[in-house]
Amino acid sequence: MKEDNLVRINAYVASSTSLSRRSSDKAIEECRVSINGEIAHLGDKVGPHDVVLLDGHTIEPFEKHSTYVLNKP
Repeated sequence: MKEDNLVRINAYVASSTSLSRRSSDKAIEECRVSINGEIAHLGDKVGPHDVVLLDGHTIEPFEKHSTYVLNKP
């Protein structure tokens, strides 16, 4: 897997859920997050094909958001 596609687990959880990065860190420390069936640790990295669970529920991969600005004269 390319290194470009990997994201730190706390950023992944924060961008895919309503949790902040601090709350994501806390959830990881409390062993509530798993990656591909193994308990996640701070500093782990995930890619788009990894299965991430929070409290037993699958977290869908985040998508990059685009903002469009329209000018109507």
